Parts: sequence; structure tokens; C-alpha cells
Amino acid sequence: MRPELEKYRPYVDGFDLTEAQKAELIHTLWTIMEAFADQAFGLHPAQLIPAALMQRDPPDTANDVDSDPVSTSNPIRQVAGASRRRKGTDHAGE
Repeated sequence: MRPELEKYRPYVDGFDLTEAQKAELIHTLWTIMEAFADQAFGLHPAQLIPAALMQRDPPDTANDVDSDPVSTSNPIRQVAGASRRRKGTDHAGE
């Protein structure tokens, strides 16, 4: 939807702008206000995308992952602890 330039031109006549700049300002403000209205009524693209994604069936990815088991221990702490014990600087019990 395009704004009626002549309808809104009186609002920008007081600005020191060329006619092209006035038209661009009206179009820019129109676009901003249109985005606010779309968002208020649930028509904004950011609101439409999640709805469209939810309508699709989720892909069956349960069998797509092929990974090796991961250890939950922290090897860095194990090495650091062993190093401190050898040097006699393990202060874990303090």
C-alpha cells in the first residue's frame, strides 16, 4: 500500500527539504507505521514465520545423529589435580 503524498505533504512542508526528500520522508514514515500496524494485528513477517514452521511436520532426526559416547568427566581437571599432587600444591582440602 502506498501513501497519498498530497494528503501528507502539508505535514512536511515546514521542513527544509527538497520535494524528493519530502516524498522519501513520507514513504519512510508510512513504512514504519505500516510495520507497527502489521505487528499489532499479527501480520508482521516475524510473527508469520513461526506459525508457518509449526504447521510443518518436524523432521525425523532421531536416527540421523551418529556420534560416539562422551565422557562426563573433565580431563583438564584430572590432569591439573595430578600435577598439583605431584608438586605438593593440592589445596583442595582447605
